[in-house]
Amino acid sequence: MRKLGFSNPRRADDKKRLARLDPGNPALYLMSMHLLALALVGLLAGFASGCFGIGGGSILVPILVLSFAVPYHTAVGTSLALILPIALAGSLTNWTLKQIDWNLFTVIALSGAAGAALGSLFIQAIPAVYAKRAFAIFLLYAAYRLWR
Repeated sequence: MRKLGFSNPRRADDKKRLARLDPGNPALYLMSMHLLALALVGLLAGFASGCFGIGGGSILVPILVLSFAVPYHTAVGTSLALILPIALAGSLTNWTLKQIDWNLFTVIALSGAAGAALGSLFIQAIPAVYAKRAFAIFLLYAAYRLWR
């Protein structure tokens, strides 16, 4: 299992802050802070999913990569795995509000599942630096289109 740490664990001010807050066990403090930060990231991703219908990837992948130093391909895989519980909670709420078009769901779910399997295999063949750049361009393009 990969150890969690600050995005730059060698920063002197981070080490001083840790030593000042819990000189007896900085590792425990660090882990508890990461659990809190990860819980807040999950809350943010779920909230955005419920409000805007966006996949967690547009929030989770950048935060995991930039703030938690998770490798890009691992962040994408983790984000995909997190779609199920986040989407299930939002879907159940929208189902009770009668806001799901089941005809659209059926067609897109079947083709989307096939596309996700193909995309997961494809992205593993792309070096992380190029995959991150393509993802950034996609996010910028989507933001531009939504802003107009």
